[in-house]
Amino acid sequence: MTGNPEAVFAVSLLPDGAVLSLKLMKSTGNSALDAAIERAINKSSPLPKPDDNSIFERELSLRFRRSKNELPAKGCANFPRV
Repeated sequence: MTGNPEAVFAVSLLPDGAVLSLKLMKSTGNSALDAAIERAINKSSPLPKPDDNSIFERELSLRFRRSKNELPAKGCANFPRV
């Protein structure tokens, strides 16, 4: 995987923050990574709610990409360690 691939998920929430549904809108190009992100979103349910219910948004667009400061796993050939 080259560059800094990004995944975008559309997430629908219930009023208590529970994930009602999610849909992959933009793939990283790696189906295993996309699936891992989807599992992470589902395992995070319910998502934290804002203290002020008037700013609660039922529909979210969540973007995921590797942090610039994140080091790759040891032995990963695609990313040199710094």
